[in-house]
Amino acid sequence: MTETPWHLQEYKKALTAKGKVVPLVQGLLIQQRLDSNRDTLHLHPSEISKKDWCPRSSWYTIKGYKGIEDKFGFQRLNVFAEGHSIHSKWQNWIKDLGFLKGMWQCSNTICNHKWEDTSPKACPSCGIPYPLYREVPVTNEYHRILGHADGIVDTGKEPPFLIELKSVGAGTVRYESYDIFKDADGNPDEMWKRIRQPFPSHVRQAMLYMYCTGIHTMVFIYEWKATQDVKEFVVHFQQELVDPILTACETVTKALDSSIPPMRPAWVNDSDHKTCKTCPHKKTCWKEDNDNTNYYTTRAINTDNTDTNDSASAVQQEVHTATTPDIGDSTVTRVSGRVIRR
Repeated sequence: MTETPWHLQEYKKALTAKGKVVPLVQGLLIQQRLDSNRDTLHLHPSEISKKDWCPRSSWYTIKGYKGIEDKFGFQRLNVFAEGHSIHSKWQNWIKDLGFLKGMWQCSNTICNHKWEDTSPKACPSCGIPYPLYREVPVTNEYHRILGHADGIVDTGKEPPFLIELKSVGAGTVRYESYDIFKDADGNPDEMWKRIRQPFPSHVRQAMLYMYCTGIHTMVFIYEWKATQDVKEFVVHFQQELVDPILTACETVTKALDSSIPPMRPAWVNDSDHKTCKTCPHKKTCWKEDNDNTNYYTTRAINTDNTDTNDSASAVQQEVHTATTPDIGDSTVTRVSGRVIRR
């Protein structure tokens, strides 16, 4: 029996929910999600930078295999909306400073002109004010990478740098650094206090953005959802952090010319692995099981599949370095963390 699509289930909840405003907003968020049309033909930095990214799953998605439908309840949609709101306010502040560079689009749907600029006041084509910010395109055709960075800051006093805006809560900490979550013993203030550097998956995402754009400095802004406290971190490009991800991307792109998917990551032992349990292609993957006849191998991004946030952790190995390897015009320096509290 075919399961009812998630949006119909959520629409039913909205129609039967008590209240005058919340059910209306719930219906709006459902429709906005349906209209978002996320690209499924490329590899997205936000996905492939995760510690549990599976190239094999991405292969199934790009190939058009229909997997188990992801579900979006009202609470989850509300979390996404809050994240977007935090992004927008920071981008608007930087725009008002006159420093926000990237792609812009005319707010007039008839004109719909798109152009690259730094904090424009109006559309250069029709003159309509208040253009819409479309962030920074991130592409690499060879590795089939597609995404967008949150912004470029160009003050005119130093080389432009990328920014990445992250709304952080207890759920973020639990997923990104369980050690911090556990050591804080459920205390949100203690969790926030223990975050002293960007999470490893965020660092990998930043490295991909810097690799694709050629801008080799990234500033992270972390905002704690509970109190709106803020921390800022600066990282610089390191080629050695990108190479394993690019190798895995090549595994996917090469396998697209074949009907045989890439091998599963080395850290997947069986179908009960936690990554497989939430994978939309679990049934297809383990049913077809072509590992013994596969021509390609997947290099594990993180062989022990763990990320921690203490001084002996993976993030130290990824972000902190005392040497400067020869990687062309890239600069690799020790990460600095500047904390801003309001």
